[in-house]
Amino acid sequence: MPALYLFQKRTILGGDDLQLPALLTICTRVAQVVGLVLPLFIWLLHDAERNDGGLLVYLTTDPSHDALCGRSHYFPLLTTGHLLSTILFGLLSMTLEYRIWYWSCQGTPTIREPRSTKIQSLLEWKFSFMIAFLVGIALTYLAAAVLFAGTYLDCHRDEDHEGQENMWIGSHLWWFLSVILILSQLAEILTTGAFLLRLLLQSNENTHQDHQHQMSHELWTDRCHWMCQCLSISTCCLFGGQELMKNHNPSVSTSNVYQQVATALAEYMETGGTLDVVPTDVVTGLFVLQKLQEQQKLKAQIHVIRSRSQHRQEQFASSSAVDQGQDMVSSTQSPNKVIRRMRSGVNQESKNCSSAFTPRSSSSESLTPTGSSTSSLLGLERSQLATSSSAIDDQWQQNIYRRISGSTDSSNSRRYEPRVRKILDPQNVMDQENLQDGARMAKYALAIYTWMLYVFVHPITGLPRICCRSCQVCCRHGTKYRRRRRPQQESIMLLDDGDDFDDTVGDNICQWHKNALLLAAKLDSSDLIYAHFENRLTLMPYCILLDHESEAIVISIRGSLSLEDLVTDALIEPESCQELGEEFGFDGTDQYCHAGVVGCVQNVYQDLQRHGLLDSLEEDFPNYHLRLVGHSLGGASATLLGYMLKPRFNNLKVYVIAPPGCSMTWEMATGCQEWTTSFVLDSDIVPRLSVLALEDLRDEVLQLIGSLKVPKYQVFESIFPKTGQAGQCCGGGSGNPEIDLQQNLVDLNQHISDILVDDSTPDTLYHQQLREFLQVQEELKRSRGGSRTLRLYPPGRMIHLLKTGEDHSCGHAARKCITCCMSNSGFSYTPIYIANDDLNEIVVSPTMGTDHFVDRMCYELENVASDFARRFHPQLDPELGLPTGHSTV
Repeated sequence: MPALYLFQKRTILGGDDLQLPALLTICTRVAQVVGLVLPLFIWLLHDAERNDGGLLVYLTTDPSHDALCGRSHYFPLLTTGHLLSTILFGLLSMTLEYRIWYWSCQGTPTIREPRSTKIQSLLEWKFSFMIAFLVGIALTYLAAAVLFAGTYLDCHRDEDHEGQENMWIGSHLWWFLSVILILSQLAEILTTGAFLLRLLLQSNENTHQDHQHQMSHELWTDRCHWMCQCLSISTCCLFGGQELMKNHNPSVSTSNVYQQVATALAEYMETGGTLDVVPTDVVTGLFVLQKLQEQQKLKAQIHVIRSRSQHRQEQFASSSAVDQGQDMVSSTQSPNKVIRRMRSGVNQESKNCSSAFTPRSSSSESLTPTGSSTSSLLGLERSQLATSSSAIDDQWQQNIYRRISGSTDSSNSRRYEPRVRKILDPQNVMDQENLQDGARMAKYALAIYTWMLYVFVHPITGLPRICCRSCQVCCRHGTKYRRRRRPQQESIMLLDDGDDFDDTVGDNICQWHKNALLLAAKLDSSDLIYAHFENRLTLMPYCILLDHESEAIVISIRGSLSLEDLVTDALIEPESCQELGEEFGFDGTDQYCHAGVVGCVQNVYQDLQRHGLLDSLEEDFPNYHLRLVGHSLGGASATLLGYMLKPRFNNLKVYVIAPPGCSMTWEMATGCQEWTTSFVLDSDIVPRLSVLALEDLRDEVLQLIGSLKVPKYQVFESIFPKTGQAGQCCGGGSGNPEIDLQQNLVDLNQHISDILVDDSTPDTLYHQQLREFLQVQEELKRSRGGSRTLRLYPPGRMIHLLKTGEDHSCGHAARKCITCCMSNSGFSYTPIYIANDDLNEIVVSPTMGTDHFVDRMCYELENVASDFARRFHPQLDPELGLPTGHSTV
């Protein structure tokens, strides 16, 4: 930082980005000289020894006066010149690269002089004189090989036919090494030439700011359209895209979608010509932010483990009394009646616990923050700043540190404030029900993704299973598959197993979508009442299922999978819910929702009204309850659809898997907590994602860049384990998870203190540019209007699965290494109730993307639910309350 200028043209590299390229270039030069040039030169000397006059005569005279050997000595002469020049070039290049590496390691990202000036002159000298020298070297050998190689070989072959077999020059190995050497030199010349040509053809950025912003807006519009076209063509439209390619027209809605995305990206990147950063600066800032967030997460894991251990000890101490009481109860009542009686006894408790999330209070004990500060669930720790609440058991009441929005202080202790949250209790029946119902509904959220995710989850057996089931259906039917639609007035027919009626829309002739859905949901074909698989803009696939075991009518809405879904996600302008509220009987005054969610819900509701299956199912199954479930965009759509159906179905409940963070405004997000439950897996980015959260992330990264006191390469040194830490990957820890986490926290605190400055930040040129940049962004925010500044939240009662344990086996370490730590398998999680605005900070983590996968969420939710079931019934687990399947908790 800032970007280097070569020949008065701006590049995308900073002066402190060249350590690794310089080291790689030095290694390449050493390989060329030692592995290619020296063997060729030694072989040339070997052949020269066969000449009576020595090396000088061998290089300057022909072996005979025959006309056939005329000028044959030019080949070894030019070859020798090429090899000696290559050695000289390699030594000069290594010296130059060492100087570049040395100056690139000086200073910090904000203190750039004299580093930038030195590196600029070194690079210009490298790209001018050194490349010209290399061109001359390559042309020398090409001339020798083209003009004189044939004459030299013919002359020596005729002179001494027996000696030709002992000649090293002209052998296959000689030519192999020579070709590798010359090709490496030509590749370097062409690559450098292309870079210089592109650099020289680059226009100077001296346009007016408004015109430049307009050009940036048009540029991002073209980029979005080009990216969608490339993805659609490269995947053979496997993930959609046909509608986007057909409708790229300013008069249609698709172009308007591109306009919204382009406007957001152009404003997000708008610097007003003040701030000069390079991509590696942003990567470094993200890495530092990830370390700060990891510091808070370690505190969270340590305290959750302490709380769970304390609870298990108390539970073990009272287990004998509990067992005695259970024996007395079981002698008079059946287990099912006991469960039902317990449920009726905790209804009031669950209502009280749910209401604790709804009101906004200024107290530090409240489960919701005051004002509009951005926050995140990053840490749990005992604190004297927060007292115990009477509504929650002290044993399961913990404090979290929530980030304070807009804080420019680099001191970690001032960036978070304490809030009280509740860990789910295995002995609480309501908590048990929430996890068990969520795990049961999560499989339906996975099933609606049909064959693509089914094959992804079962890469070996998935496709054969679908094909076998499709063949069985075709053989049983004996006729070609036909789409059939039921009129709205016709009541539902309950089909037998042998009936050939399939009520699906948008499936292919092999019925892959339907068969994969039934396989993933583990249901019979008669339990699939309706499935709509067509996917267009704001039109999401969904299905209606019957779950007889739980006596539920399930509507499952799919999340984002196609390019059309991504464009729907990009409808970032909030849409008013006032008209929907007036139509469906809920308070939508001054309430807003994600525009893509509103469009999807309206299409799903219209289709439900068209076929009228819900009314028929309600008549045929009066004791069944309506359940809505969805993942990601489908989860937010299910919540809004729940608002629309709630007046008709009073027993309705919604289960949301990884909802988007920009779903709806606060009153709507918290007003559905009695009948909506959302689940979030650890560092999932989507529940934290919003325009305002991205802007906070950008500003915080830029502030952290200005707080660095060391070069960039020292920031990334923590990636490589120190001596004595490598063995911890394969069971080399202490065996106590709390001790291992505390040691990691101590090491992390030391690393953070080594790379970040204290409170007194120097006022450099970068900090002046940063202040101007923030002023430009504030002006853009004021020009947007009120809708773009609205803060939206994920809906319902939030349950966060916090990572609290990790497997230390070698297999887990190998998986992390192969996947670059992006695999989230091999961890254990603890469920925690959080507030709807606890996830307003994007957590930088290697698993921030994989934590959003619906199959991982389904798997981990089932594990947590089964763990709670074992601890609720201790007789099912030989170790009281201890979860199985994980090496550490």
